[in-house]
Amino acid sequence: MDVIITTGRSVERHPSRVEEIGKDYCLIAMPMAKSVPIILLQGTRFNGRVVVDGMVWQFTSEFLDKRIHPIPVWVISRPFDIKKIQLRAFVRIDTVLPVELQVLSEDGSQPVFAASTSDISGGGLRAVSKQQLQVGTNLKVSLDLPGTGVVQGAGVIVREELLPDRVLYAAGIKFTELAEKDRDKIIKYIFRKQLERRQKGV
Repeated sequence: MDVIITTGRSVERHPSRVEEIGKDYCLIAMPMAKSVPIILLQGTRFNGRVVVDGMVWQFTSEFLDKRIHPIPVWVISRPFDIKKIQLRAFVRIDTVLPVELQVLSEDGSQPVFAASTSDISGGGLRAVSKQQLQVGTNLKVSLDLPGTGVVQGAGVIVREELLPDRVLYAAGIKFTELAEKDRDKIIKYIFRKQLERRQKGV
């Protein structure tokens, strides 16, 4: 999950995770900023975002207290103002990752070919390769996420273009089959990359 703290015009996002859910409270891992624990004033409200079964939910909560043992956590109120976030359907981020594609055929005889992403989201990706593919082509997709592992699914080409160098092609691929646990991995990877870039001021 992400903790979102708004101060004036400043918005900060920090990764966390749910540790315990009680009757009228929750425990979440203490958010950190450059390895420094973040502590709010008691009663301070903040927003959070969490991914559940491929859906992103935003909520509001209050900081109640902190605990250090056995692990550093925030004690927060039970979430309220819970809303499902419509992410077009998903946040997209520019990133270059290795991806393997295979055109689907009845006998499975089509070769696997290597490509790389130029952007990804929980709903699909843009793949760049030397292979020209037609809109409507169905593919197997195998995406290697750093720190997460390989995500596999299927997709259909919804856009195709020849890039300016006239050597490579870019194909917009929409996922048609993707396990929710794998979609969660992609979304979490995107949120992590966004946070890293904010911390670097990119």
